[in-house]
Amino acid sequence: MKRKEEGDTSFGIEDLPYYVKRIKEKQLDLDFGVVKQYFPINLVLPGIFKICQDLFGLRFEEVVDADVWHPDVQLFSVFDLSSGERMGYFYLDIYTREGKYGHTCVVALQNGSWINSTRQIPVALLISQLQKEVDGRPGLLRFSEVVNLFHEFGHVVHHTCNRAPFARFSGLRLDPDFVEIPSLLLENW
Repeated sequence: MKRKEEGDTSFGIEDLPYYVKRIKEKQLDLDFGVVKQYFPINLVLPGIFKICQDLFGLRFEEVVDADVWHPDVQLFSVFDLSSGERMGYFYLDIYTREGKYGHTCVVALQNGSWINSTRQIPVALLISQLQKEVDGRPGLLRFSEVVNLFHEFGHVVHHTCNRAPFARFSGLRLDPDFVEIPSLLLENW
């Protein structure tokens, strides 16, 4: 494909992602720009919440008037549906803005643990760089962004629902193969 388009040029590792995408588009007759219209952020997030409710028995409730570092940041409580117990909290800082960290990831702000018979509730932060609603039009996500959001939300669920007695072995502070299980489950949902 590269030789046809550019002549006799070398193919470097840096060319791989671009041409993988081009081949997929050609073979599957996909226009990724058109696919985005099916993934508005204002439907994707509630969809993820609903799937986590059905799979894990969790309820997500936004904390109104939470003390946050930017108006676009939201704080959510995570509750166990059967017991009503608050499992943890997580911040969503998912919209693009100047000077913000550039990759999608989850950060453990506070690990869960037990201290003197009192549970320290885990707190996570999901960071991303997604397009926000503009002029009444919802931000649209690429399919890869939807998959990535599901993956990272698996980390949020894992972190906020853990019941480890010690912070050292809590949430995301485990072996990488084990930490990835909930994320890969949701990513492939």
